Amino acid sequence: MNDHAVEQENLGTRCASATAMERRMDSNRISGTVTELGGRVKEAAGALTGDMSLRTEGYYDQAEGLAESTLGRVKDYVAERPVNAMIAAGFIGFILGVWAGRA
Repeated sequence: MNDHAVEQENLGTRCASATAMERRMDSNRISGTVTELGGRVKEAAGALTGDMSLRTEGYYDQAEGLAESTLGRVKDYVAERPVNAMIAAGFIGFILGVWAGRA
């Protein structure tokens, strides 16, 4: 196989990988982003009209959207790198255990 054929094969593999990753994107990431953007709109509308209740609801929606989007990112990370995720979870558990033992 010549160098050009190897490069074409590598390019095809990278494209297929990117496409698979796009399909695997968790729905939590999408809905979280939409909720966060909606919260920004509510906050801006509340600030514009002086409606503190609407502004507070906007802040709440932003936080909820950010949390949901983060959950989706974590799900994607675990699906893509399960061993790394297990190591990270073990490390976090160890640190929390040490911290809880000292409290």
